[in-house]
Amino acid sequence: MWLSIGIVIAGVARIFLTIVTVYFTLVLGLIVYYAIMVGVIWLFAKVCEALEKICERRRQPCG
Repeated sequence: MWLSIGIVIAGVARIFLTIVTVYFTLVLGLIVYYAIMVGVIWLFAKVCEALEKICERRRQPCG
């Protein structure tokens, strides 16, 4: 009897662990995805800023 209870507990623990692992992986994946997106947007903004400065310099007459 104790053995069957132990097997049931082990099965439930295994399922719970699998769910937690999958959930953790999904959350981690989302965090990484959003971090990459924010990084790309930030990089794009910096590139646009640099291009804007270059364009401003070219518009001004020399001397």
